Amino acid sequence: MTRLLSSDGTNPIAYAVPRPDGPPVVIDQASSQTAYVNVRRHAQVGEPIPDGWAVGPDGVATTDASAALAGALLPFGGHRGVNVALLVEFLATLGGGSFSLDAAPFDRGNEPPGIGVFLLCLDSGVLPGTQGRAAAHLETGSARITAFAFPHSNEA
Repeated sequence: MTRLLSSDGTNPIAYAVPRPDGPPVVIDQASSQTAYVNVRRHAQVGEPIPDGWAVGPDGVATTDASAALAGALLPFGGHRGVNVALLVEFLATLGGGSFSLDAAPFDRGNEPPGIGVFLLCLDSGVLPGTQGRAAAHLETGSARITAFAFPHSNEA
């Protein structure tokens, strides 16, 4: 097992897809199994976290939220999720922001973490037909997703 460091970030990724006849589809998620705040909330009330969210400081899987805070959150999608998180990390540091391993902690101390943010904005109206194709795809996908029974999510 690869040892994750407690200072690895959750490297969130977000995007929005405009729809001509409705609100945009907006996705905002951590690249870890859950957001850090969910683990912190479980630790504050003394509740266990679901299996697969984190490892303790010893690198062993844990359901103890306090041990998870001293360890590391696990990526979604196993090693492929690590690859996505690494891409987000590289993009977010292009402007000189701190890498997760170098950033000051968010939850303690007086030093700001100095993290970076990468924004890419594309005008979907520039390419003819793009908005209509995206809207049709979202409608088709929505119908298929509605008909599909997803397994239980561990997300709190």
